[in-house]
Amino acid sequence: HFGLTQSISYITNNFGLGVIGRFEPDIQARKFGENGVPDVHVTAEAYSGAAMSFASRPLRFLSLGITAKYLYAAEPDISLALTDQATIDELSSNPQALTDAASFGLGMGFDAGMLLHLQSSWVDYRLAVKADDLGDTNFSGSQASFKQTVHAGTAITFHNSTDALHLCADYRDILGAYEEPTFKKVYLGAKLLLRTYVGLAAGLYQGYPTYGARFDLLLFKIGATVYGREMGDSPGANPRNLYIVYIATGF
Repeated sequence: HFGLTQSISYITNNFGLGVIGRFEPDIQARKFGENGVPDVHVTAEAYSGAAMSFASRPLRFLSLGITAKYLYAAEPDISLALTDQATIDELSSNPQALTDAASFGLGMGFDAGMLLHLQSSWVDYRLAVKADDLGDTNFSGSQASFKQTVHAGTAITFHNSTDALHLCADYRDILGAYEEPTFKKVYLGAKLLLRTYVGLAAGLYQGYPTYGARFDLLLFKIGATVYGREMGDSPGANPRNLYIVYIATGF
């Protein structure tokens, strides 16, 4: 399991524009596959596209926003049993079938969100609600639609002028559009920011602990994260241990 993500964005108080790309394949050789024989299971999440956002603040503590996005997406899911000679012969004689299974679809969708942000000299509180893929985002070709999902999150920050402690919790897909188990929808996090230059973080992601560190070097930000992702239906069923290094620059 490996991946690469990159993005370039321009963001102001009321407007945002971004270009993103992500490629994250998962390749697994299984001693006993779904049919009880050795197989190779390949899945991937590949996205690229652009997004444009608009926001307004009708009240000092309330922000509303909407995003339009234009996406290329491919999510192939292929299992090949090593003893399935018929499928192997079919792919050998018709490699286009494999290409079609991994082909990109083109679609346009919309997201909308609300942020409640209460601030004081020492404590900040946030409550957010967001709806992704309003009315579903449909794609050309064989790529499945992205279903409409609703998420909510809350956070509290204790801070002074240079240090801060952030605590947050998210609940994804509240209405259960994808029918995932609860442990895949609950996210918890904490980050300690020291002198605005060093950040240390820990949390919970899909039932696994997460750890991270970030360093703000004025013109560049660098960091690393360690976390687990569960490919099965219960914690510990089919985990992936992931290690991420990232770099960012901006002004």
